[in-house]
Amino acid sequence: IDFGSAGLWVQWNNGSWQKLYAGTTRYLAMGDVDGNGTENLVVDFGSAWGIFMRKDDGRFTRLNRASGVQMVTGDLDGNGQAEVVVDFGAIGLWVMQNNDTSNWQKLYARSPEQMVSRYLDDNNQADLVLDFGPNIGLWAWKNHSVWEKLYSGSPTSIGY
Repeated sequence: IDFGSAGLWVQWNNGSWQKLYAGTTRYLAMGDVDGNGTENLVVDFGSAWGIFMRKDDGRFTRLNRASGVQMVTGDLDGNGQAEVVVDFGAIGLWVMQNNDTSNWQKLYARSPEQMVSRYLDDNNQADLVLDFGPNIGLWAWKNHSVWEKLYSGSPTSIGY
C-alpha cells in the first residue's frame, strides 16, 4: 500500500508491516511477471525513476525509464507470465512481453480513459478491456491478437 508521504508498505502473511520504499508511487499493479508462480509487485515511481518490478528476493528491477498514465498486468499470451501493459499517454498504449525489458510493443496509438485485464473467454489468456471514450467506445484486445468492439459509448467505470 502506498501511504503517501509515509512510503510504500507491505504486510506479509497477516504479520507486521514492512516499508519497501520511503517515497510515494504513481501506480501499483500485481502479476506473475517472471512466471515462477508468485505475483510480483510492479511499481511506477513517476518520471524521475520509471517503472520497476519487485522480485521475490526483494530487489527492484527497472522495466522502463518512462512513467505511465495507468498500468495493468495480465497473461495475454497464456504462457504463465503476466505481461505489463502501460498507458504512456501521448505515445500510446504499450505492452512488455514475457518479462523482457527490451520487448516493449506498441498496442495502440491512443491513450485509453480506463483499462482492466480480465479473462473474457475460456482459453487461459487474459484480455484487455479498454475504454477509449465516447467517440471510439469500449473495446477488448482478445487472445493477444484481435480487437473486438464491446460498446459504442463510454462507460462510467470498468469493474476492477
